[in-house]
Amino acid sequence: MAPFGQYETLLAAGAVLLATAAPPGMASQASAPPLKWERPFSTGDSVYASPAVGWNGLVHVGSQDYSLYAIDPEGVQEWDFETYDRDWIHASAAVDAEGTVYVGALDFFVYALDPDGLLLWMFETESFIFSSPSVGRDGNIYFGCYDQYLYSLDPDGIPRWIFPTAGWIDSAPAVGHDGTVYFGSWDGYFYAVSASGDLVWEYDAGDIIFSSPAIGDDGSLYFGAGNELFALDSGGNLLWKFETDHEDYLVDSSPAIGPDGAVFVGAGHGSVDGGHVYAVNPKNGTEIWSFATNAEVFSSPAVAADGTVYVGDGAHQVYAIDSEGQLVWKHTTGDWVDSSPAIAPDGSVYVGSYDHDIYAFQGDHPLALSRWPQFGADCVRSGDEPNSLSVWLESHGLNQEYPDSAYASPAGDGVANLLKYAFGYFPEDTVSEPDGVERTEEGVVYSFPKDRRKRDVLFLPQMSSDLAEWEEPGYEVEESPKAITRGKVTLPPEEDPRYFRLKVRLKPGFYDKD
Repeated sequence: MAPFGQYETLLAAGAVLLATAAPPGMASQASAPPLKWERPFSTGDSVYASPAVGWNGLVHVGSQDYSLYAIDPEGVQEWDFETYDRDWIHASAAVDAEGTVYVGALDFFVYALDPDGLLLWMFETESFIFSSPSVGRDGNIYFGCYDQYLYSLDPDGIPRWIFPTAGWIDSAPAVGHDGTVYFGSWDGYFYAVSASGDLVWEYDAGDIIFSSPAIGDDGSLYFGAGNELFALDSGGNLLWKFETDHEDYLVDSSPAIGPDGAVFVGAGHGSVDGGHVYAVNPKNGTEIWSFATNAEVFSSPAVAADGTVYVGDGAHQVYAIDSEGQLVWKHTTGDWVDSSPAIAPDGSVYVGSYDHDIYAFQGDHPLALSRWPQFGADCVRSGDEPNSLSVWLESHGLNQEYPDSAYASPAGDGVANLLKYAFGYFPEDTVSEPDGVERTEEGVVYSFPKDRRKRDVLFLPQMSSDLAEWEEPGYEVEESPKAITRGKVTLPPEEDPRYFRLKVRLKPGFYDKD
């Protein structure tokens, strides 16, 4: 086995690119949409739910035809699951670290399915479930219901606690890194509930909260109510409010956060012509730009790593908008697009429409490296605040100053924090020989732990003949279809190097972006 001395940690500085742009929404000519599938995938009824892309690459999305579908990246159905009482699925699915799929339906049930679509368990509530489930890092499931309760279930579907409100709950919960659960209710209050189900604080937004919250890099909380976008600090204090262009431009859309921290949200109402997508400054709540759509925007934006914003509207359109607010392309479906786009790790974009279909577009960039780049936070829509190295250090009470924080080894085992973070360990864990080497007919197979949820980490296989000069031959890192996996690199016999190492580094510009 390779000793840890052959690992290298490197934190690279980011670069800032400046460019001039035309006024928002005024691009001279939009390009054609890059369709990935020759034909969209058709279900038996309208698709309101938003797709979730699992660790195995399958696209999970529900339909009003009572079924949840799993579709492979080529647009071929892998399986479908029909709800017990044959009722609509409006909620979006969420996928946990093991590949278990959770979804709620209007038949009052929440379902847990294994990666092959087989029922593991079902839990009955007292009313409709429009709220999409969230899955904490501890495996517990959280969702709201029209019986006015927020539920917490353990991974086996056993209730842990229920929290009462005075209104229906459409809002999908967001789980902070300390286990606090944030959500809104039709009673007009935004709630923070502890991991044990106790009220931490509540904020009176003064209007129905349909929107689901996003958690910012500094712990700020963003959500919509009425015609306003709210920003609160983690203690429930108002930071700012952003008001839309019209009192009937309601913010039912859920906010997303771009790579530079900008907050994106849609707004509109059927009684008013048009709608808007807004980019808002997270520091003071001022408008950066707005993009005019052809109808109201209930769809929630998804932001790619290059700043492209994908969103749908009630005029049947799917839009791609660049980071300056200019139209890149749009695609016309056959009906409303209330579904929120999902960006897969390979950059593909998936979204549903009321025309019964699910569309796929080929993108060039994965999700933005922010804590909440789309509804549900990540590609699996876990609703769990994603780790970054700085958050991981903060949550374990460690120094966050670069570079000492990355190289420190609190357990005294010589394994740096950055490596433990990337491999899925805790700082206090004592780690010995996590990597492995095996000779096979295909060549030498080198394996190592990998936490696929750590989107800010790069794993770079390198080889050398003399320990002086190292090359990156571009070997593919294979992985299993789970969040916590073992990465594998196969070195062909003809390229069997004398020395091999794995460089672990953060993606440029992600650490301490401010």
